[in-house]
Amino acid sequence: DPFSTQRHPSSALASRHSQTDELLTEDDVLHARNLPDFDGALSQRDSELLLSYLTVSYMRLPLVMHFFAEDDRVQALRSDTLRSVLDSSVFEPGRHLPVPLERHVPTHVP
Repeated sequence: DPFSTQRHPSSALASRHSQTDELLTEDDVLHARNLPDFDGALSQRDSELLLSYLTVSYMRLPLVMHFFAEDDRVQALRSDTLRSVLDSSVFEPGRHLPVPLERHVPTHVP
C-alpha cells in the first residue's frame, strides 16, 4: 500500500483515486474496472489518461500540466479533487528512487 508510509498521502498518486484497484503502473490503470469521473469533470477516457500520467513520477509534472492546459480540460479544474491533483503534482517533491537504491550510481542508461 503506497499510503501506509505517508502521514498525508499525495493526491498525485493514481491509487489515491481508485476505490477498488491499486493503480501503481499504467497497466494497472488500463485494466482497472472502475475509474473515477472526478465529480463528473472528466470522461472515462480523460480519467484513464490522467491516472496513467500520475503513475510515471519522472514525467508526471509536464504530462499533467499539458493535460490541463487544453481548453476543454481546464474547465475540469472546477473539481476540488482535480485541483488537489494538479497542486500535488506541481508542488510535492515525491520519491523518485526506492530507498535501497538511493546511494547507487546507475551503470546503464536505456
